[in-house]
Amino acid sequence: MFEIQKDDFHLQFDDIVVYESDLKIGSTVNGKMTIRVSKPAYSAISSLDINGKELDAFFKTFINNWDSLKISSCSIKEPYGDQFISLRFDGRYFAFSGKIGTPFEAGYQMTFSESMDQSYLSSFVGAIKKFDLNSCLS
Repeated sequence: MFEIQKDDFHLQFDDIVVYESDLKIGSTVNGKMTIRVSKPAYSAISSLDINGKELDAFFKTFINNWDSLKISSCSIKEPYGDQFISLRFDGRYFAFSGKIGTPFEAGYQMTFSESMDQSYLSSFVGAIKKFDLNSCLS
């Protein structure tokens, strides 16, 4: 589990599974993960279809953004859907945005955004530095 907690915002990546057989054949969608977002006024949970290698690259780019503090962005997006999580660093604040849920399956679709300084992200960065794609293989 990887999470970001700010006073009134919570973002969590959980239940990451990558199917080894799909990864080996280069399938565009080869895994899934659960995304949870909450604020005082709303909360949502959704399953996001992912490409395991793209998730690994997203985490590595995020770490690089954190370490360098250069203006940059990265995102993880469903290969065939609308859901995504995006990060942008403007030189001062990290801004998260995204869209989760599907109107037809989950009955809702939520768009969110939140900005924060790097002091809220140290435990998240520490956790994703330990991420190993092989530990998620099924």
